[in-house]
Amino acid sequence: MKTTKTLFGIFTITIALLTHARAQAPFTNSLVAYFPFNGNANDASGNGNDGTLFGAATFGVDRFGNSNSCLSLPGTQGTGSGVDIPSLSSMSYSPVTYSAWFWVSNYPPYDTVMTLVGREQCGDQQQGAICIFNSVLDYYCGVDSYWVQMLPPRNQWCQVVLTIDQTGSANFYLNGTNLSGIGFPSTCQPLDFRIGASASGGCGSGSRSVWNGLIDDVRIYNLALSASEVQQLYAYESAPQPVSITVQPQSLVVNAYDTASLNVTATGSEPLSYQWSFNSTNIVGATSYSLTISHVVQTNLGTYAVFITNAFGTTNSSNATLSMYPFLALPFGGLDTYWGYTNTLSVGAWGTGPLDYQWFDDGNAINDATNETLTLTSIQAANAGLYSVVVSSALGSVTNTPEQVVVNPAGVSLGLSPTLTISGVVGYNYIIQSTSNLSNTNSWITMTNLTLTQPIQLWVDTNTDASQPGNPQRFYQVLPGQ
Repeated sequence: MKTTKTLFGIFTITIALLTHARAQAPFTNSLVAYFPFNGNANDASGNGNDGTLFGAATFGVDRFGNSNSCLSLPGTQGTGSGVDIPSLSSMSYSPVTYSAWFWVSNYPPYDTVMTLVGREQCGDQQQGAICIFNSVLDYYCGVDSYWVQMLPPRNQWCQVVLTIDQTGSANFYLNGTNLSGIGFPSTCQPLDFRIGASASGGCGSGSRSVWNGLIDDVRIYNLALSASEVQQLYAYESAPQPVSITVQPQSLVVNAYDTASLNVTATGSEPLSYQWSFNSTNIVGATSYSLTISHVVQTNLGTYAVFITNAFGTTNSSNATLSMYPFLALPFGGLDTYWGYTNTLSVGAWGTGPLDYQWFDDGNAINDATNETLTLTSIQAANAGLYSVVVSSALGSVTNTPEQVVVNPAGVSLGLSPTLTISGVVGYNYIIQSTSNLSNTNSWITMTNLTLTQPIQLWVDTNTDASQPGNPQRFYQVLPGQ
């Protein structure tokens, strides 16, 4: 089988760079890969050594009765099935620990090999693999085979562990019990790293038997576990483990629009289910051990927690609070106003409260100006200046850049309005009309009724600005009033 090698993965969190290894069992610090086979062949250790199913491999019911939670192999004659893990092909042969649970219905006949976990190709090319061969537990390294005279029982779940220390000293364990101490070579020929693979004789002659059964909870360590550690691992994995939180989600303080990540570490029998909540309300789709909030805004601030379940129990995490430093979401941008007007200056701030405000005029604190708004009543020229505001909380403060308040005497605009000069008798009433179409005698419109208060009087059409090129030409007439 042609494979492509991949680098070990690194899991990243925006707030802090972490290597995330879920504490599913003791000794996770040296865990290179962990395969719970919960509907996929992904590496749950956080190291990115994901596998790929090949052949007829699928998923079955694990030792705790959970469906789709272990690797299931059909036992088809002459056909290898399992999981290929190319990133582990160059892994060191020692020190190392392989641990796996398996259930098998039929063992192979004499001179056939069933590879449980390790490096394997075809024919007799098992290179550093735990096998069942000649009806015994076996460790292969090239043409050399190292075994213990023990065939695990059929039709029941068993745990097998192989440890090899730096000197080549090795031990087989079955269900936590040491079967023997034997010496293994420390290096073998690099081959494909697989779980559940089974060689076909002569690379496909069909003379080999293949796995007919189940494999689960494969763990690979880059150290040799001690006998007591193997027993602890067996005790941990053999009994159902209620869910338990080992690392609680931590409260965070962020700046506006940052990305925040909350993380929980839990132990317990797989699979574990997660549900995050915000202010006691479940978050739709937040069902992983990590929760990421992108571009944090005011409405994201509050209390987060996660509810974790497995088949044997439930637990709630402690609350983690997401807080924000003060931030000016809508800063004050200045004001251009008129003498005598009343205006309100305002600022829009985010942050975890309570928020305190203090307004300044030309750098001097304004008495009683301690709200998000500042009202200037009957503005005078003395009110002009540079205004700023400081918003603060227990987490810090932010200052609005000083902005100008300009006070003008009045609003003045220049326009060209038509002016009529009317000469007549004081006290007489006149009708003033206009039209933009002289050809239409019915288009005249009365603008006003004017009673003269002096013999010569001016009337201005303030509704028309002749300086605007879009305004139509107007004609006027003056008629006797009633």
